[in-house]
Amino acid sequence: MNDPFSIGPRLSGEFVGRDAELADAWSCIENVGDSLVIVSELPNGRTSLLRRIEAMLRERGRRVAFMDALRLPQDITPAALWHKLEGRLDLDLSRSYSDGLARPAPVFLLDDFHELLSRQQMRTPEFLGMLRSLASMRVLKFVSTSAADLVTLGRQLGEAWGSPFLNTYREQRLGPLGSRDVEYVLALAGDQLSDCDRAFIARCAGGQPKLLNLLASGHLRVNRAALPGTPATVRHQQTLHLLRNELGHLFRGFWARLASDERWCLLQVCAGHACRSTVPGSELLDRPGDPALAFDHQRAAAVSRCFQSLPRIVLKRAVAEVLGEDAVPQLPSDMQTDAVFAVETESFCGGGCASPPCSPACAGREQSATTSCARCRALATRSRRRRQRRWRARSSGWPTAGSFSRACRRRAGRSARAR
Repeated sequence: MNDPFSIGPRLSGEFVGRDAELADAWSCIENVGDSLVIVSELPNGRTSLLRRIEAMLRERGRRVAFMDALRLPQDITPAALWHKLEGRLDLDLSRSYSDGLARPAPVFLLDDFHELLSRQQMRTPEFLGMLRSLASMRVLKFVSTSAADLVTLGRQLGEAWGSPFLNTYREQRLGPLGSRDVEYVLALAGDQLSDCDRAFIARCAGGQPKLLNLLASGHLRVNRAALPGTPATVRHQQTLHLLRNELGHLFRGFWARLASDERWCLLQVCAGHACRSTVPGSELLDRPGDPALAFDHQRAAAVSRCFQSLPRIVLKRAVAEVLGEDAVPQLPSDMQTDAVFAVETESFCGGGCASPPCSPACAGREQSATTSCARCRALATRSRRRRQRRWRARSSGWPTAGSFSRACRRRAGRSARAR
């Protein structure tokens, strides 16, 4: 059985989606003198997009050079890089300023630009100034990918040299794929994935290409190893376990970099927006003044839901209200929250239905998941509203309806035992 979902250094197959990003990149190459940086915090299809741009340029007969910063020697110098670039592009930089515009400018495609700038010998004013000058004079088009955004890169370079070398760069952030593109990718598996499996994978992936491929490939492996008649919920949980092993380190690494007050602040913000969270605020925080606040799956899921439902500017303001106006809060990236949301939040139908399954449709692979999804959503909504009311009552100091009912049951039990 063929597995069409694979991730590796060698990318093959049909390129799907990213029409708007391709149009923006082509507009930058053709009409604008600025350089373009494609930003995605973690591998999320940025290399595939850069390779697609390379193929489009070669189809049109343009001079193009593709380089991967991770494959360049660690001790490479700016002179060696320029020498390699001149050989690939048939470019003479000594004559480029005078007659370089006689034909379309060549395009330099660099994967993992942030990795190149992390090397001390490449962070020189001469190299960065040359890139800026060639791009601004339309002698050399520069398109790159980066795991760090322009603000982060500019801050690092500004601290070193005090010059905004990246002020001519445009930033393009890779968002999730559309629902039609996700359906098209999952359709490549044919009858190896049922409708319930596809709905589960699409819901967990959230349009992120890397998560989509990892989930689909992992689920195909689980299906092949599963015994006949294995419920869909069991197979989905096994797929999530495989994904947790692949991506569980993302949020854990972010959490480890935060100070104790920053952790407390983030959890307070999430507790303040508990209506969007999967757990109430009282379960997020251990006890006031506890400096540990260790990594916890409930906390990861709650923080991820909060970050997905609220705009970044709102979160930054909320964090600043707790830590102070001068604080610069560290927020996890979109990819980190998406990955944690998929890995740690197990309240969606098909993969997160409580055991036993909420309905036969969830357990039957051959049946559609539409009915079970509706029931799961209704149950989750009622449960969330109950937790929401309890959290609000605890925050206001009033006893909850649940506490009244529990007290009544305890009194009734004591009365029955006394009789």
